[in-house]
Amino acid sequence: VPYDRFRKNNARVSGFKDFDGFKVDYTASYTQSDVNTVGPGFFQSRPLYFAVLNTPAHVDLRQFQNTSDLNSFGNVNNYFNAYYPNPWWQINNSRILDRDEYLIGNINAALKVNRWLDVSYRLAYTSHENLYKSTQNGVDYSLYEQTDPYGVSNLASSVKHTNASMTEGNVFTSKLSGDLIVTAHKKFKDVSTKLILGQSFQSDYIKFLGISASALNFNNFFNINTRVGNPGAYENDFQRNIEGVFADATVGYKDYLFGHVAYRYSEYSTVSKPFNYGGGDVSFVMSDAFPDLFQDKFLNFLKIRGSFGVTGEINLDNISPFGAYNLKNTFNTANGFPYGNISGFATSPTLNNPNIKDERTTEFELGAELGFLKNRINLQGAIYKSNTTNQTLSSQVSQATGYSTTLINSGETQNIGVESDLRFTPLLNTKSGFRWDVGVNFNYIFNKIVALPGGADVFLGNSSYAIVGKSFPTLKVYDWNRDPATGKVIVDETGNPSRGSSLVNVGSAFNPYRLGFNTSVSYKDFTFAAVADYRGGGVIFNQIGQDLDFSGISAHSTYGNREKFVFPNSVYNDGTGKYVANANRTISNVYNFWSGNINRIGTPYVTSASFWKIRELSLSYKLPGKYLLHTKYLKSVTATVFGRNLFTFRPKDNIWTDPEFNDNATNAYGQSFNDAGYTSVNQTPPTRFWGFNLAVTF
Repeated sequence: VPYDRFRKNNARVSGFKDFDGFKVDYTASYTQSDVNTVGPGFFQSRPLYFAVLNTPAHVDLRQFQNTSDLNSFGNVNNYFNAYYPNPWWQINNSRILDRDEYLIGNINAALKVNRWLDVSYRLAYTSHENLYKSTQNGVDYSLYEQTDPYGVSNLASSVKHTNASMTEGNVFTSKLSGDLIVTAHKKFKDVSTKLILGQSFQSDYIKFLGISASALNFNNFFNINTRVGNPGAYENDFQRNIEGVFADATVGYKDYLFGHVAYRYSEYSTVSKPFNYGGGDVSFVMSDAFPDLFQDKFLNFLKIRGSFGVTGEINLDNISPFGAYNLKNTFNTANGFPYGNISGFATSPTLNNPNIKDERTTEFELGAELGFLKNRINLQGAIYKSNTTNQTLSSQVSQATGYSTTLINSGETQNIGVESDLRFTPLLNTKSGFRWDVGVNFNYIFNKIVALPGGADVFLGNSSYAIVGKSFPTLKVYDWNRDPATGKVIVDETGNPSRGSSLVNVGSAFNPYRLGFNTSVSYKDFTFAAVADYRGGGVIFNQIGQDLDFSGISAHSTYGNREKFVFPNSVYNDGTGKYVANANRTISNVYNFWSGNINRIGTPYVTSASFWKIRELSLSYKLPGKYLLHTKYLKSVTATVFGRNLFTFRPKDNIWTDPEFNDNATNAYGQSFNDAGYTSVNQTPPTRFWGFNLAVTF
């Protein structure tokens, strides 16, 4: 995007010291990045991409860059599009400035008490501060444009005037954590033992602070003191503390039979009761137990393993940052207050539940590891099943209580999966210096909702739902009215189909099949590497297609050569209640069909979410050591050119975009999250990355 800028600086320092059995090491880094990007438009607060999509494809937008000159065609009063603004106005007049500062540090101290006892402590601190300022100039349409001289209900007649505005603030996040670990290890003839005891703590903090003005007196002077009326302001602080103790024990026999158990006790400040969990596993290296059976054989290594575990997790982050302040009901500033000198406070519509418990996941796993041809070929495989109960969900309550919802522990999900990994290291290796390594992995994950409160569907956002007995998340969208007997679309006297009255299930947005591939080819000092993968089995709702059809710039909207056409595979009521094939009822108004009919329906935009993707390609050259012999400080020099997200191959029905490039939704606290199974104009197209890296070791 023109004028968008990104700059990043980083500094790192580390050190290590050994005091004869007492070791200390530390690492600290500071990163600062500055980003200047285009903001939303003055009409409907749409993203830039939407403004571009609503420009005819044959129009050269480079001719409209000058938006300040009253006589230029890029000025709002002279721009040719009567319904959507000039994208260049948005680029020139709506900006978002972000500065991010990261501070990361940790220190580790380890003491070797004797041959079998070690004590260590790790203290870590991370902070992130985001300083942001969003600014937008105001718009004044001329009196002439406001009269809508061509009678087309133009943009000027509805907008007329907008004020310059601004929002400024910062978000500060920090995390302090510490881990004390005591490790005892002792061997008794053929039996080896290891015991780990530990204590940990974690303190998370986040602060939101901001001020805004919806009306400023001047353009291009974004100072809160120039506001008109009262400013908007907000401040939110959230903190969470976690403490826990844990134990981990391993017993081995002759280095081929191992048993392991683990236990943890945790206390969260966000829930009223502590909780504990644990698990164990066993493994048997058959090739070490019976070496005569595997010596000089095609199969030279065999290990089998099994595990069972229960884990607990507090899942409240989608309610508030870190899930803080969910034990008691608190009061916040009410909407519309302060009103002059009068303050007003109100509780949240959600009734906090002090008895929320941890979500419990119980998992079984069986696996095996095999080595062939002296471990040139390695194969790993596992099957597992996990069930998660006590999920934290929102449930409706009577509004007579003063609340509309509350949080409860209910619901259950299940995952059953197969994992495999095959590696050839190397597949080929010649005396001339040629080596070829190959790796392939395959995963299949079947997930489903086992139970939900009352068995009812749970709406997750956009078109995603949780449905008992179905994979998660399930997409539900509107479909056409159809003939129940044939499933064909019903049209009326004007040839137009209509939207059905209820949502229909179109499948899961989750791709259960995943196949990965990686390879590297080396010849002397050159190395070529590639990473690719496939994901499939799910569906995606391309809401972006609705906007493209609305604008009339999609391949979709060229159906029928923009002339009247018979809706394909449709039927109509012949007046007797019988549906007959439609051969001659054409859509009467093609413009309205594409701009206001089809884009109210979801099913035409639901496609396969499968894809093949070339993740990364790289070519490296390592300078031979003989050229560094005469240098005093250089140890190695390696140059690499690389490309990421280079190619995506989609099924033919997906004419829209990369299925993996989902929409980023934002919660009430400005935190973004990936909205699986849904694409929209709130995202720009996927980006290819090319780069060069020079690694020098001194």
